[in-house]
Amino acid sequence: MTPKFISLRRPLRALSALALTVVVSAGFASSASAYVTPAQAKLAAERGAGWFQTGQQESGDLGSDWGMTALAAAKVNAADVRTSLSTDSAQDFYLGEWQASGPGGAGTDAERGILAGVAGGIQTSRLSTAADATTSNLVARVAELFDGTQIGDTSLLNDDIFGVLALHQVEAPPELLQRFVDYLRTKQLPDGGWSWSAGSAFSDIDITGSVVAAFCAAGVGTGDADLQQAFELLHSVQDPATGGFIAPPPFGVGVNTDTTAWVASGLVQCGIDPQGPEWTTAQGKTPLDYLVSMQQPDGHFEWTGEYAGGSFETSSSVRPLVGVAFSTGPPARLDGASPAVRPAAAVADGTTVPITLVIDHGPGASDVRMCRVDVEDGSGLGAVLAEAETASTPGACVSEFATSSGPGGTTVSSLDGVAATAGYGWRVAVDGSAPRAETDEPIGFGDLVFLKFEAKVADPAPAPKVTVPAVAPIQRRAALGSRVSLHGGARWRNGGVEIELRCPRGLGGGGCRGLLTAQFRKHRGGRLLAGGATAYEVGSGSGDELTIPASEALRKRLADGQRLKLRLTAATRGEDGAVRLTHAKRFLAG
Repeated sequence: MTPKFISLRRPLRALSALALTVVVSAGFASSASAYVTPAQAKLAAERGAGWFQTGQQESGDLGSDWGMTALAAAKVNAADVRTSLSTDSAQDFYLGEWQASGPGGAGTDAERGILAGVAGGIQTSRLSTAADATTSNLVARVAELFDGTQIGDTSLLNDDIFGVLALHQVEAPPELLQRFVDYLRTKQLPDGGWSWSAGSAFSDIDITGSVVAAFCAAGVGTGDADLQQAFELLHSVQDPATGGFIAPPPFGVGVNTDTTAWVASGLVQCGIDPQGPEWTTAQGKTPLDYLVSMQQPDGHFEWTGEYAGGSFETSSSVRPLVGVAFSTGPPARLDGASPAVRPAAAVADGTTVPITLVIDHGPGASDVRMCRVDVEDGSGLGAVLAEAETASTPGACVSEFATSSGPGGTTVSSLDGVAATAGYGWRVAVDGSAPRAETDEPIGFGDLVFLKFEAKVADPAPAPKVTVPAVAPIQRRAALGSRVSLHGGARWRNGGVEIELRCPRGLGGGGCRGLLTAQFRKHRGGRLLAGGATAYEVGSGSGDELTIPASEALRKRLADGQRLKLRLTAATRGEDGAVRLTHAKRFLAG
């Protein structure tokens, strides 16, 4: 019997027999009166995880690395999921892929890799000893892109949001996560929501759900004024009839699993029951109601009642059904003995590896920074700071430092102009260890080093005000994403506008999904009028002929025999939450 049958089908048969008579506590057991019982939610999650297992390729590929988060939520370790005893597991496949080429070069790729990898039992800061952080240390890759205020592309927010969620999973210092939250607060829109774009004037409900999760992951309480405003917005777009959440333009497909799952995940991260009274509609429906209603007999979840879903919709839906937000740690292995987290490979003496350095300069400087530093495995703290002063990414992570040696190891007396005083001093923690003033701990392969300037006595005087030199500017590149293309001319057929849409290669099982809209003007210089819209889901590397049902206004103009110029916009949602827009102009005659 293969591990696939051991890890999935036996538990499913057992649960199916028990579900009729036993209420199994999972996720939010307090929701006794909720429509979706804990047992039903658990069964739905296991069926969703089973869909990934059933469709697994012999290579170990699940169709999407997000699938490992669904497996972990359903208590299945990715190392136990394979098509036969002689083939690679899902964990083997994704570790091998990431060691070879990484999950992608953008910040959101590294962040997705961390979230998926943690769930899959992969040490994402210790993939390999390669010099390229995209294939060796995904935490250091995120560090490379942090300019002291935000991560990666300044025009995007999704890389900052998922930066919080990913770094939370690897137990990054809360002081660092709070830095990102401070930035996200400045981008909240008047209605209480956020967009994937830093410059957008319109809230995106999916993204707002993920920001709610990021705030709570960083330790913000649910009574926070900004969170309360976000909750008000989310309440306003909850559909009374289904319990799901509505996606407004530019991705306005109405109620859908992506939006509902991300909002539910935000609630879960905040410790809020998605089936509590506050999130139960007047018609008695909850977000989990809607998610369960979208599950199909084979276990996968559809996107909407009209449009198909797949790996992304399924992984997103499985997690909140059993009380998991965007990721969780790996469950125990089937054999009860193998480690849940895969051990990292051994490192040869003298190997240079990228590590992550986080520095909190204390209350007098209000500066928290994160950078990548390349050091020889086993280096001491002084050597790490010397390397950070000479060469870090971003540059100038350390401008100057002074250390001394004591019986317990190295002590930092000054760093970036912030010097120890009678009341304040520097403490260091390596990979989550207890902070201490002295350390002799060797630093190397995949470590996260945290230096913090903090009070060392009770009731100290105010910390001295210090202006810390900024890190060097980051070399940025354009964000990558699932931008579709529109081919050929527009044709009037069967009461609609027909046009070919193509999805680029290399996007995995998720492909391209979004909304295609048509607009037109009655006359030159007039305002744009709605001509119709249709949702689409096209496989990676494929094309499809789409028909946009024409609005009444467009029908009337074409009935007059006029030749109109259409403005077509394809809004494609990526797995990182961002929406990429493709614009095209086509002429159309009735």
